[in-house]
Order: sequence, then structure tokens, then C-alpha cells
Amino acid sequence: WKSSSAGVCLLCFFPGQEVRSDCTEDGVEIEGGHYTLTKQLKVDSMLIYHCPEGYYPYPALVRLCQNSNKWKPAHTLFVHLFVCLTVVECPDPNVLEHGGVWPAQEKYFVGNETMYECYSGHTMRGSSRRVCLSNGKWSGQTPICSRDTASMCADPGIPPGATRTGNLFDFQDTVKYHCKDNLILVGSKTRVCQENGQWTGKEPACYCKINTCALLFTEDDTQEGRKIRLTKNGTLNIYIAVDIILLLY
Repeated sequence: WKSSSAGVCLLCFFPGQEVRSDCTEDGVEIEGGHYTLTKQLKVDSMLIYHCPEGYYPYPALVRLCQNSNKWKPAHTLFVHLFVCLTVVECPDPNVLEHGGVWPAQEKYFVGNETMYECYSGHTMRGSSRRVCLSNGKWSGQTPICSRDTASMCADPGIPPGATRTGNLFDFQDTVKYHCKDNLILVGSKTRVCQENGQWTGKEPACYCKINTCALLFTEDDTQEGRKIRLTKNGTLNIYIAVDIILLLY
């Protein structure tokens, strides 16, 4: 209730009463695009970002006005503004041997989901369901459809966007990988079957060259740390990298 006496105005709130405050448009702009509001700046209003064709909003498509008069998700330590990035494409997953990939598409973009199934007589290893992530990677592990054989090493599979030469998996047999056009190979180009049944090197992966900027960002804002022990009268030099933000301008 309100009362007015001698020029004094009092506004009283009863215990348990929720105070709802509107959000503002300060700092909600998106570089290279625009936004719309479903309920103006009221609580529970959705702020939806729009980008030109061939681009997508980063790091979020939609934000929600909270009771605290703040938009969620908020800005993070490394991303202090919203931008329109080039649509990220994941490597073609239709390289699965002895199995099928659904849905069959010419290109796969962020958020697209794929499912994998092996033909009769073959066993699935790896992930049977994968999602194209915002950094141009497929979630999970490379799916492999293998048949039980007497080979010393298991079928090493073929990562999305790659081709493989070599189909023998016994001791000292070699397989080589090559990424298709506009893709770069990360991992081991050549792997050799060892006596212990393991392949040398690291599982390869193919990534789109145009995704260099997107690879700098992840959905997880946590940071790893380590303990530092200093001797008496020792020195500690601290370097702070700040240029990552400049990439967004």
C-alpha cells in the first residue's frame, strides 16, 4: 500500500512478496544482426537473435528476461558480446563402412543429429548417435562397424570427412588417412598395427578450415588450474592473454 503525508511517500512490501523488475536493452545488441522481443522488456520475455542467411547467432540464439532484471544467458568472461558467425559445417559422416547413416544429407550444420546402424553380421563400436557441435566437431566417438575376425588389431574406422587406404589389420599392417577438400587433418595420418593389438599414433579427425574462429570457443566456461610453489625470495611472472576478445570485432 502507499500513503502520502507531508510530502513523504512510502512504498511497503509484505514478506514473501516477489519483486519483478523489467530488463533493459543495454548491451543486448548482436554484431552483424538484429533481435526481436516477444514481450517487450517484461519478465519472461524472450530476446531472439536473427542473422543473415549463412550466419548464426553466437553464443546463443535466445535469451530470457529473469526476475533479477538480467538476461540469461549472460555475457561470459571471454565472450562479452553476441555476434553473427559463419554457419559452421561438420565433416561428412557418410564414410561408415558396413553400416548406414541417417539422415542422409549433402551438408551437416550445427545442431544436426545423425544416427548410425551396422549391417547384419557386424558389431557397432563408438557412438551410435552424434550431434554437430558449434566448434565443427561431431560429439562422441567415431562409429565403427566391425566383424569378428582373427586380426591382431581392431578396425580403426574412418573419421567423418576422411578416406582411408589399408584394410588389413594384422601385425605391422599400415593404414593411412587423407581428409577431403577444405578439411585439415588433426591426429595421425599413418597408423601401424602393433604386436599388443593397439594402433600407433592418435585417432585422426578432419576439421573445416573456415571454423578456425569457432574452435576458439567452447560451451564450458570452466578453467583448469594448478598449484604453484615458490621458494623464498623467488619471483613469479604472470602473463594475461587478452587478444582473444579482439577476434570478435
